[in-house]
Amino acid sequence: MPSYVNIGAYVDEGSMVDTWATVGSCAQIGKNVHLSGGVGIGGVLEPLQANPTIIEDNCFIGARSEVVEGVIVEEGFRYLHGRIPRPEHQNLRPRNR
Repeated sequence: MPSYVNIGAYVDEGSMVDTWATVGSCAQIGKNVHLSGGVGIGGVLEPLQANPTIIEDNCFIGARSEVVEGVIVEEGFRYLHGRIPRPEHQNLRPRNR
């Protein structure tokens, strides 16, 4: 089954982009990240001043979740299935911090 990593996106070592997941252009995925089935990671090509989506190391993004442009998911965060974090929730942190 397919998944897609767009031009300019970066996926670091040990990370998994599962079935039907999409990583948008210029998104940055850290080490040991699990993007579950059907996940959408927002991408930015323009405008030039737009911020990329960043998923830091050791994160889990649950099935069919969407992470839109400009969101930073901080290291170790676990995001349940079907959720949509938006830029107003800019820095998503693990509960134990």
